Amino acid sequence: MIRQGKVLAAGPVETELTSRNLSLCFGLPLVVERLEDRWTARGLPLK
Repeated sequence: MIRQGKVLAAGPVETELTSRNLSLCFGLPLVVERLEDRWTARGLPLK
């Protein structure tokens, strides 16, 4: 994952596609979930 030209995370999707990493990348509170081979991301309410 890259944000503003800097690498935030690199490696296997199973270890790097996390709620924390995706939230940092997009600057929003996000939750990542996986069900079998499907991935979803959803936003959380802003504080």
